[in-house]
Amino acid sequence: MSQELVRSGFLAVEYQDAHPVSLKRGMEKALKVVLNYLKSIAMPISQQDELRNLCLISSNGDENISEIIA
Repeated sequence: MSQELVRSGFLAVEYQDAHPVSLKRGMEKALKVVLNYLKSIAMPISQQDELRNLCLISSNGDENISEIIA
């Protein structure tokens, strides 16, 4: 996804005369929107079991890795 953003940005600057600084500012605004959304749906983790379960999902079900990370 980020590679596509960079590629599209280069193409816009090269072929559509987009201003690179304006493009960067737009990306920074979009980043703020995404981060605010993620913060709004985030659920705090208060117990070790919750952290272990999150790590288990993130490690694609690998219990050894999830235990190490947790």
